[in-house]
Amino acid sequence: MKIELEPIGEIQNDKKHSCNPDEIKKVQSKIIVNEKYRVGSTGIENCENIDVVFYMHKNNEVILEGTNRWGDYCGVFASRWPSRPNHIGITRCKIIAV
Repeated sequence: MKIELEPIGEIQNDKKHSCNPDEIKKVQSKIIVNEKYRVGSTGIENCENIDVVFYMHKNNEVILEGTNRWGDYCGVFASRWPSRPNHIGITRCKIIAV
């Protein structure tokens, strides 16, 4: 089976490199939705939060197990490591403005 994804937009913020989840949560990001998909965000101003699914395009390695940032041994699916098989992440974001 082959799965293909088409980007619907991009995230813009001041971070130029990967950083840990606690650090990125301190930064405001802007989601720019491609014109082709903008109608899909109709009514989003009435939402408090959205779930954003993203592709970690700056990471191409896969590590299935290791030590997390607290020193606990675990597998990639029990962590927030970007080195996962499909490089797909999800995060909940608070909407500040539309």
